[in-house]
Amino acid sequence: MTRRRHLQASLVYVIVDVAQRRGQTTLRLPGYGHAPMVYADLPPDDRGRLWIEPLHVWLGVQNQHVVCYGTTGVSIGDHPDLQAAPATAEQRIAALETKLWRLRGELP
Repeated sequence: MTRRRHLQASLVYVIVDVAQRRGQTTLRLPGYGHAPMVYADLPPDDRGRLWIEPLHVWLGVQNQHVVCYGTTGVSIGDHPDLQAAPATAEQRIAALETKLWRLRGELP
C-alpha cells in the first residue's frame, strides 16, 4: 500500500498601502489568502489586525507603523527591541539580586 502525502501551500499576501490625503498619511493592510483557484480577502479582526496563519502572528498598524503581535495579542517588538531584551533582563536581575542581599543584610 502506497501512502501519498498532499502538501498544501498556504500562501498569504499582505500589502502595506500608504495613502496620503490632505497632508495625513495612513497605512492600510489589505491581505489575501490562497483559496481554491483564487486569492480571497483576509478579513481583519475587530482591531483591524490580520491573522497570518503560516507564521501564527497577527499583523496590524499602530501609530502609523506595521506591528507584529503574538498569539496573546502582545506586540512582538522590532529588531532593536529584541536585541536589547537580554541585556535589559540581566540588568534587572542584577538589581533585584542586590536588593535581596541588602534586605537579607548581606553585602554583595
